[in-house]
Amino acid sequence: IRATGQESSTKPENVEECALPDAVSKPVLSIVRPETRAWPKDVEAGKGAIDIRVVREDNTRTSYVYCSQNFQFVAPSTINKDVLTDLARVAEGTRSLVRALPWGVEPHAPPGSFHAKLYDTRGEYAADLQSGSRPDAAPSYAVYDSGEKIIRIPLNYVAERRDGALVMVRSVETHPVVHEVTHQMMHDYLQFLPHWVAEGTAEYAAMLPYRGGVFSADAYEAGLKEYLKTQGRDTKLSDLDRIDSLIRMTPEEWNARAVKGGVEQRRLYISSLLLVYYFSHLDGDPKGDRIFKYFDRMAEARNAWVTFLNDPRVTLFPGGRILSRIPLPPYPETFGRDHLDILFNGRSGEELQKAFLDAYKKIGVK
Repeated sequence: IRATGQESSTKPENVEECALPDAVSKPVLSIVRPETRAWPKDVEAGKGAIDIRVVREDNTRTSYVYCSQNFQFVAPSTINKDVLTDLARVAEGTRSLVRALPWGVEPHAPPGSFHAKLYDTRGEYAADLQSGSRPDAAPSYAVYDSGEKIIRIPLNYVAERRDGALVMVRSVETHPVVHEVTHQMMHDYLQFLPHWVAEGTAEYAAMLPYRGGVFSADAYEAGLKEYLKTQGRDTKLSDLDRIDSLIRMTPEEWNARAVKGGVEQRRLYISSLLLVYYFSHLDGDPKGDRIFKYFDRMAEARNAWVTFLNDPRVTLFPGGRILSRIPLPPYPETFGRDHLDILFNGRSGEELQKAFLDAYKKIGVK
C-alpha cells in the first residue's frame, strides 16, 4: 500500500528550503462546512507573496534557487527577475484561488515550500520527465509530478537567454500552469479522487478569467463559455460521454483513453470540467452542497490516514510499505468512487443525465 497520506520528509535533490510558518504545513486538514461557504469574487496573490528572494546562485554547482512566499523555484542557470515574478504571480495566485474556492481545500506544502523545477529548454524538460517518476507524461507547458511533489515548467516558450540570463520575451501561458499548480495544491486529495474530479477541478481553476494577476472567480459562467469556444473548440454536450459512465470510470479506463491524446484526451478534460461545474453551480439545494459534502468526505479520509500513520503502532518503511498493529483506514484509490452516492443523491444514471442536460440548457450550453 502506498502511504500517500503521510507528509514526506524527502525533498528533491540539490534543493535548499524556503522557510514557512509551522501553521502552513500542519498535517491534518481543517474542514469548512458547507453552510460557511461562499463563492469568492476577485482573487489574487497575497501582499508580498510574489517578491522574489535569491537563495542561491552558484555557477560552480549550476544550481540556482529562488523563492516567493510559498514557492521555491529551482533552475539550472540564472533567471531574470521578471520571469520569476510572472511565474510567482500565477503560482501564488492559484494557491490563493484554491484556498478561496468553497470546496474546502487547504493546500499543505511539503517541508519548506511548494517546489517548482524550471528548465532552459524543452529537451531538458522532456528528458527529466522520462528519467523521473512521470515517464508517461507527454511534454507540455507544465506538469505536476505527484511522486516528487514538484511542478516542472519549461521556460523556452516564455524566455530566451541573453548575456547568460533567461529574459522574458512573452507572458507565461497561464492555463497549463494554473491547471498543474491546482493539482499541486490538491495533492493531499489526489489519491482519493476519481480522475474526473482531479482533472475537472484543475480545468475549473484554469478556465476562470485571469488578468493582471487577478482571477475573476465570480465570472465562472463567462469563463466556462469562453473555455468551450477556445479550449473546447465549440464542443457540444452531445459530443461528450454519458455522465454515469464518466463518473464511475476507473483509473485504468481513464488512462487507456487518455494515452490516445488529441481529441480523446480533450473530451475527457472537457467532460470532467462540465461535471465539476455542474455539481458546483447547477446542482443541489443550495447549489454546490453535494460536491461540498463529497470533498468533506475526502478530507475526512485523508485525515484518517494522517492519524493512522502517526500512530506509534504503525511503522512506515521506504517505498511505502506499512507494518500495522491496527486496522487500515479506507483504501485511497477506490474511496472516491465508493462515495459517489453523495453526488448521485438517489438518482439513477438516466435521471442525473437529464438533470445535467436540462441545467446546462438553462444557461445556454447545449
